[in-house]
Amino acid sequence: MIKDLIIVKDAVPLSLLDQLRNQAEISREWAIDVPVNFAFKDRFPKITLVDGGPKSPAVSAMFGLAWGILALVREKCPEFKLDVYYAGISVKDRHREDNIHVDHDADLKDIHVVKVLGILNTDWKEDWGGGFHWNGKDYYAPPGSFYVFNPRIKHGACDIHTDEKRLAVDFAVESTTKKIVKCPY
Repeated sequence: MIKDLIIVKDAVPLSLLDQLRNQAEISREWAIDVPVNFAFKDRFPKITLVDGGPKSPAVSAMFGLAWGILALVREKCPEFKLDVYYAGISVKDRHREDNIHVDHDADLKDIHVVKVLGILNTDWKEDWGGGFHWNGKDYYAPPGSFYVFNPRIKHGACDIHTDEKRLAVDFAVESTTKKIVKCPY
């Protein structure tokens, strides 16, 4: 299982992120049902791309593009398989504080699951906040970069300090090894 956070820099062309962001921004598939079992006021908008259930043609098209992005990340950091157990696009802004949480502690128990997460805003600046908090530390990855991490370790989005909305795509996939120390990228 992953012991360190991996930041895969310059993993994908920015034009692919722009395309997925544009599709998400015009989508009518947004739902406010996550985190599950939280009060409505504490939930945030998300498009679920993969969760084992049927999806609309529009969501399937977005997932096709998202999977292509995931495949490019894997080219630089092959420490995970391309079988996707969950994928989604989320939006966060300065008006909602993120919750520090763990993922997949109740499901995918028999799988060495890892998360792959990337910001879709290709113009996102570090001083806008919205980085990534994992295992007690804050990280920033420039546009086109992705985080690969153990989702069973506490994590969340850092506070956002701008009026821009930050979109991100995340995937739950299986690790190719039980013990990853670091990716060379």
